[in-house]
Amino acid sequence: MSAQAEMAERHGRMLGRLAELGMSLAERLHEDALAAETPKETADAARAFHTASRSVRQSLALEARLHREAQPALHAERERAEKDRAERLQARRRAVYDAGLRLIWTEVEPCEEEEADWTEALRELIDDLAAKPGFADAPLELVMAHLREGLDLQAPAPEAPDDADPDGPDLAEGEPNAPSARADPGWRGNG
Repeated sequence: MSAQAEMAERHGRMLGRLAELGMSLAERLHEDALAAETPKETADAARAFHTASRSVRQSLALEARLHREAQPALHAERERAEKDRAERLQARRRAVYDAGLRLIWTEVEPCEEEEADWTEALRELIDDLAAKPGFADAPLELVMAHLREGLDLQAPAPEAPDDADPDGPDLAEGEPNAPSARADPGWRGNG
């Protein structure tokens, strides 16, 4: 919450409390006016009631004004939060797509004819996962586990020879089968 929104909220609470106190005083002055024994006491209590009730009306009017003025600020804050959420979601979709492509090329190594089917399946699976709450904030390992399952890539990896690099080979940028050299998934820049 922005400092301006916090201030408006605090002012709203104070005005609400001031209106409650003024109303309590106005009720008490009303009782005093009704219980007055002389015309002068009645007139004094009535004037005091009028002042207290006017204070209550002004507090309520100012409270309503603050509420009206806060609406555009709250709307702008909600829009900023939604934009940030959409940007986080888009960045997560890109990261998952890139990791999913690496997973496919590491475990499946599809031929040219199969590549489009695998990338389409990956796009559809990411669309389904992105629609679920928490996708943008879930650990990437958890999302990748869902990708493995959705792409039916559950088979254990083959054992590497004793002298093999434990991290395995990386596809270099620009190689024909490197993820960045293939076609864009289509939704990358569409927010």
